[in-house]
Amino acid sequence: MAKYVANKQNKDLPIVSVIVIFFMTLFTLLLGKKYLGVDFSPVMKWWFAMFAAGVAFFPLAHAAFNRFSDGGYMIAKALGIEVGSWFIWTLATARIMKFNHTNTWICLAVCAVLNYGLYAFRCYKKQKTPFGELDSKKIIRILYYEVLFLAVFFFFCYFKSFRVTITNDTEKYMDFGFLASLMNTDYMPAGDMWFSGEPINYYYYGIYVAAYLGKLSGLSAGYAYNLDLMMICSLGFVQVYAIVAELLKWGVEEHDRRKKLKDTSFMGTKTSLAEFCAHIGGTVGGLAVFIAGNMHYVLYACIYPFMERVMGLEEQFYWFPSSTRFITDSKTGDGTLIHEFPSYSFVLGDLHAHVTDITNVMLILSVLLGFLLNRAARMKAARENGTFEKVSKNYLIKEAIDPAIVIASFLIGIIRMTNSWDFPIYFVVSGAILCFSNAVITGFNKDTLILTAMHAVECLVISTLISLPFTLFFDSMTAGINVCYYHSNPYELAVLWALPVSVSIGLYVISINRYKQEAGITEESKSKKGKIKKDDSVKPGFLYKTEKNVNSDGTVTKSRGGINHLYSFINRLETSDLFVLTLAVCAAGLVLMCELIYVKDIYGGSYSRTNTMFKLAYQAFMMFGIVMSYGTARLIFFWETKKQRNLAIVALVFILWTFGYFGNATVNYVGNISDSDKAGRTLDSYNTIVQGEMGVNYINGVFCKESEERTKVLDDMIKWVMENTEVDSVIAQMPTTAYKPFATISAFTGRPAVIGWANHEWLWRNGGTLEYPQIVAERVEAMKRLYSTDSEAEAREIIEKYDIDYIYVGYTETLVGNDVVDGDGNDVYNRYYRGTWYKTVNVNNELLKSLGTVVYDGGKCEFAMYPTKWSAEIDDWTADTSRDPLYKTDFETYIVKVNR
Repeated sequence: MAKYVANKQNKDLPIVSVIVIFFMTLFTLLLGKKYLGVDFSPVMKWWFAMFAAGVAFFPLAHAAFNRFSDGGYMIAKALGIEVGSWFIWTLATARIMKFNHTNTWICLAVCAVLNYGLYAFRCYKKQKTPFGELDSKKIIRILYYEVLFLAVFFFFCYFKSFRVTITNDTEKYMDFGFLASLMNTDYMPAGDMWFSGEPINYYYYGIYVAAYLGKLSGLSAGYAYNLDLMMICSLGFVQVYAIVAELLKWGVEEHDRRKKLKDTSFMGTKTSLAEFCAHIGGTVGGLAVFIAGNMHYVLYACIYPFMERVMGLEEQFYWFPSSTRFITDSKTGDGTLIHEFPSYSFVLGDLHAHVTDITNVMLILSVLLGFLLNRAARMKAARENGTFEKVSKNYLIKEAIDPAIVIASFLIGIIRMTNSWDFPIYFVVSGAILCFSNAVITGFNKDTLILTAMHAVECLVISTLISLPFTLFFDSMTAGINVCYYHSNPYELAVLWALPVSVSIGLYVISINRYKQEAGITEESKSKKGKIKKDDSVKPGFLYKTEKNVNSDGTVTKSRGGINHLYSFINRLETSDLFVLTLAVCAAGLVLMCELIYVKDIYGGSYSRTNTMFKLAYQAFMMFGIVMSYGTARLIFFWETKKQRNLAIVALVFILWTFGYFGNATVNYVGNISDSDKAGRTLDSYNTIVQGEMGVNYINGVFCKESEERTKVLDDMIKWVMENTEVDSVIAQMPTTAYKPFATISAFTGRPAVIGWANHEWLWRNGGTLEYPQIVAERVEAMKRLYSTDSEAEAREIIEKYDIDYIYVGYTETLVGNDVVDGDGNDVYNRYYRGTWYKTVNVNNELLKSLGTVVYDGGKCEFAMYPTKWSAEIDDWTADTSRDPLYKTDFETYIVKVNR
């Protein structure tokens, strides 16, 4: 009876905590309703879709990771999205089920029934009460995480509403085009909106997940694009928060057991110092990964400008992308290679593969941490008692069906489809954590190798099967691995990585010193050669010298003749330290790898490392963010020496300083978000997809201006195409290089065009070589001939070959055939817009209209190009309309439905 009462009291929810969370939720919803305005309902629909996915997969996550403080809830939320989306992806690829709103809910419901059914059966077989481990603390933590996610999600949605226009200054055209195409398709793989008749040959699975949630919530691509981007940021924030908080919780508990400390109240409350440390560290972790910049911001936006003001010098303007384009070649000074990080990505608004994979990255790190926590008791027994586990056939089978291993292998497969660069990274990270854990529980002998090899093979097999529906339709875009000829300047590397590397080294040194103290290793215990003579706590194992001893009774035993220092160090590491130091080593390895090798693609010269550094540095930044937040929080609250605490405080000051980057970037790119007036703002990009995008633009001294009629016509054209054409209708439009306002209709509607941004298709369809693909060149040339030919027969031949349904004519088609020169006779339009590939003659409007029926006529619009001048008043360039325009013309806009 006493046991029952104690258990009942443990289940009772603290009324004060429940009330606090209730009012937190109410306050969050009221603020969301006020500041999100018309977007509140779509945001809540998106949140509900995520919530439903999490509830559907909670039994699986809870069964596998109930040692987490939230019973595995945050894992369930992300896992539900990934598994649910993969389920219908596979069915749609096999053409068993269409990808639509109804079927996404059917699939999720099936997953929920399977999860709850299997979980109930498991509880029945083990005679356990379902969710019996959910005590009051875990329920409170679940509620807290949910309201925390909702609050962060609301904030970022509000932030995003100030700039949702899909612009061509980065690659949003590409990202949005993928999403629009995916929202249009019934079966997988989706068609390429810039290469009609062929599937997308890019790692776009992460954008597919955005389409999945768009279908699940019943929202359009215009909403799905922005809500998915903000969901990744918000969910990632809470995922990192949970990881760091869990690490600190377990780390402090192990620290207390080792030091034999008692848990005490903090600031007169019942909240322990360990709990307070976990919350602070989790918050810093979330901000360090998703809000912070790097030390480039601290130096070049804060310290150097301050020194310039003190010295009376002119203060230099800090443009936020500078933090991501700092690395140059040490020999030539060229390069400005890319080394982005999450806060830059979210301000910029690109939905690239490295961004969409963040949810998977944080999820697999959570799963790996859960795996270690599940093994904590076994690792403790091995450390303290020397009770190592023996690997047998049954043992390997039991390990192979471990839910954490299976889930991690599944996620490696999802990562392979989402961002191929992350596949080897997190295969190695997972392997390192598994290997170190295996070494502890098996004694670092041949059993360690057998068990780790089995885990590696299982991961490769499962991940390959999971990604098979994607890889069957995918051709490689790379041409192998090369040794780096170009390298970074040491100073530039120090600016970017000195802070996280210093914190990582500090953690390592502290762990080494602790190891030496606990192992009783002193200078006196070393031989003249500096080798440790003896460590009685370490058992014989792999890489030891062993000695045979003949006992008095004639039996033979083996004893250790040497010591494996790596194993001894790992064996004494606390579980949380083992996880964090592994991340630190892997992150540092990624930074070093960028200086040694690179993956060969279409970039050459001093830019050959561009993609390699981009993708590897991104992951290093996130792993280092977790390492720094854990290390500083633990040492500040649970320091062993005052020197450790003081150095941790200094490191924390610099970490907090980097948080200012988000504000600087927001002001630079988004504007003043303190204006809460919601009039005219919405998260639906379709409502603002053209406004402000085509109306005004300037590049390198040339200011391009279009009439308001042109902006309205383009907006009307997009809406007309979406409302009046089939989703698989092929359209003709003039191609271009990247980052230019061409391929607009196909990008915004997802309707397949014969060719769009041609150099992107070059990257996607080079077949692993650096040559310009002939299949791309043929389409570029065909579109040039279609718009300029005087022969109806030739035009008809092109239409039949590429199965064209509609021909679009707008300012990009008209202006590409005209010479626009500046005062020195330079062809400025070709130089800044067209690229040398796309010189054509004027568009033959009369012939094009004769090929079918003009179904949309936008009339004539005006376009002008002016020189620019700097305006000190607005601190920006503006049109110098006092001078004659460099070029001015009227052009026709219309759409022809081809008669065939």
